[in-house]
Amino acid sequence: MLLYTDGLVERRGEVVDVGIDRAAAALAGTLRRAPDAAANHVCTALLGNGHHEDDVALLVYRSGHRSAAR
Repeated sequence: MLLYTDGLVERRGEVVDVGIDRAAAALAGTLRRAPDAAANHVCTALLGNGHHEDDVALLVYRSGHRSAAR
């Protein structure tokens, strides 16, 4: 599950559904990753490494995921 603020998906001059679809596609590519790695992937895919105009917060929750022991 991905919970996020509008800053992750909204872009000026773009229908918000496009950003939501982009977020869903980015999250779908993380099914075998730990939640923290999934969050990093989604941020990189949607925000890149450049300056962003809006605040962004997100939470990735995966039921039953177990991280490798360290």
